[in-house]
Amino acid sequence: MASVNMKDNKEIKTKENKVKEVTKKEAKKVSSKPKVKVESKINAKDNVVSTKVEKNYFVRGNIFEGIVTSAKAPKTVKVERILTKFVKKYERYKKSKSVIYAHNPESINAKEGDFVRVGETRPISKTKNFIVMDILKRAEWCVMRGISASPVKTLTQKSRVVCTDNSGAKIVEIISVYNHKGRKRMLPKAGIGDKVNVVVKKGKPEIRKKVEKAVIVRVTKEYKRANGIRIKFEDNAVVLVDDKGQPKASEIKGCVAKEVGERWPKIAGLANSVVWCDIYGFKKTK
Repeated sequence: MASVNMKDNKEIKTKENKVKEVTKKEAKKVSSKPKVKVESKINAKDNVVSTKVEKNYFVRGNIFEGIVTSAKAPKTVKVERILTKFVKKYERYKKSKSVIYAHNPESINAKEGDFVRVGETRPISKTKNFIVMDILKRAEWCVMRGISASPVKTLTQKSRVVCTDNSGAKIVEIISVYNHKGRKRMLPKAGIGDKVNVVVKKGKPEIRKKVEKAVIVRVTKEYKRANGIRIKFEDNAVVLVDDKGQPKASEIKGCVAKEVGERWPKIAGLANSVVWCDIYGFKKTK
């Protein structure tokens, strides 16, 4: 029979008890530390959006981009994206829209009009399975400011107007209107202060037959302002602009309506004069 030393067994048990006591003390120290709030950050490698220490949103599945159409609800945004589907019968692509509700973390704080990236995560609530990961572009590029007047929109597709700046274009033709809302088979219409796509018909050879973006600064059809005064101009005129709404030219000939200055302040700054009309009479101001 093999002999067993009782002293060795006692020493092993005492060592095990000491290890257990040390681990318990360490666990108490860790649990006694206060929880620290962490701002929401996105780890591109792990696709993790962490808003707090005790809550992690793991992004898995679909990741897409869209425009925030509503941000009224607390920590929730309504994101709209445009989908393209190929129709085999007609051999054409069909556009359709889909709306998704996404969680809006406080540190990101996406607002109406922002172009955002959204990722799929675990169910956060009854209607939310997505979370806003990042803001790609702020609202200034896609949402135009309102104007105080109520202009009549009379310029449509194929309307030819004068280009009133020194960009090299003289006469342009409207081909489409930005942010137009209408029914099927209805020509889009534009008025004072609207942004349009145009084709240069007459001008310098290097700019002819090119598609450009433009803003309407004068119209011949009279429109009513908030103070009750009606105003109209001698011609229909536009100014060429870039993607951000900044004028391409260094000078604008003639006057510009006050409504254009409310929506596009850079254009009003380059114009020779801004037409301001109140109850006391007609005024031109710079």
